[in-house]
Amino acid sequence: RGAAGRGRGGLPVRTIEGGRNGLNDGCLLKQLYDEDTPAIIKGCDLGPCRTLWKDSHFFARAGGSRSVSVQVSNDSEMDFQNRNFEYKMIGFDELVAKAAGKSFPSYYYFRSTPANRTSVPDFWSQWPGLAPHIQMPGAIPRDKVFSSVLRVCSKGCLLFTHYDVMDNLLLQVRGSKHVVLYRPSDYDYLYISTNGKSSVRNPRRYDPQRFPLMELACPFECVLDEGDVLYIPALWFHNVMAQEFSIALNVFWRRLESSAYDQKDTFGNRDFVAAQRAQNGVWRAIKTLTSLPEYYRDFEARRLIQILRDRLLLPENIPASNSASPVAPSLEQGVKNVTSN
Repeated sequence: RGAAGRGRGGLPVRTIEGGRNGLNDGCLLKQLYDEDTPAIIKGCDLGPCRTLWKDSHFFARAGGSRSVSVQVSNDSEMDFQNRNFEYKMIGFDELVAKAAGKSFPSYYYFRSTPANRTSVPDFWSQWPGLAPHIQMPGAIPRDKVFSSVLRVCSKGCLLFTHYDVMDNLLLQVRGSKHVVLYRPSDYDYLYISTNGKSSVRNPRRYDPQRFPLMELACPFECVLDEGDVLYIPALWFHNVMAQEFSIALNVFWRRLESSAYDQKDTFGNRDFVAAQRAQNGVWRAIKTLTSLPEYYRDFEARRLIQILRDRLLLPENIPASNSASPVAPSLEQGVKNVTSN
């Protein structure tokens, strides 16, 4: 299966030609859903942003001098587990100047958020100076769109491995990015913590002695060039590294009914409502098992893991041998960690 970090490379991401209508093609979603794997959409007309935003000074002026929250670090691999960065409030025009310039050793990463934190990011209404330059993907039904997020970052900046509960299109307007993606079924090989983020900061290079399960994961890899659009299905893990000063836009949308998602979630990164309820049940089960001595608790925890695996996992994701259960490493350790506290 290979791993990106061991130099063997990953599987290529499929490519779709945008065609005449590009992101406005009513058949686009069907093409994307047919395989339900990531896809690079080529040849789309994103609008005048492709030309206008090549000029960093123009982009900064059009965006304005509003104060924005930016992540700043001396390490290009920003680590959300250990927080090796700090948040700073600076003007948007200053952000662009620093991120586009040679401001090393500092790296800048910006994800747009509305002034009112109870609202969701909506690029087309919240950034009037930039919105006319880029087209809204018409193939996504407006009533399904959840948010649209502007992203600006320094060359070399790496965004941690994570997943989103919604499908999204990443419109790469300026600069190129290298992206590593993993199927949801690789969950147990990626050292995912309870906050949904991987402990492996960079899947392109990691210590196989420290993270041996990564060798079992099957990465997909691609380079996003200027003008490319990457489709990332919900729950696919992805790690993104900017190879140049980067300007991009994400459009997230709900594939399921609105009621399946947490209505109080303005960032679009909380688990599904059903999953939150199930997790509450798991915590109650853990609390119940703590009344048993460790020896017996360990046995009953393994029984619970077996039930979850047999009842809920897709058959194609379950190895033939019970001893090679893909859920055992993370679930078992998770139960032990919680019950030992």
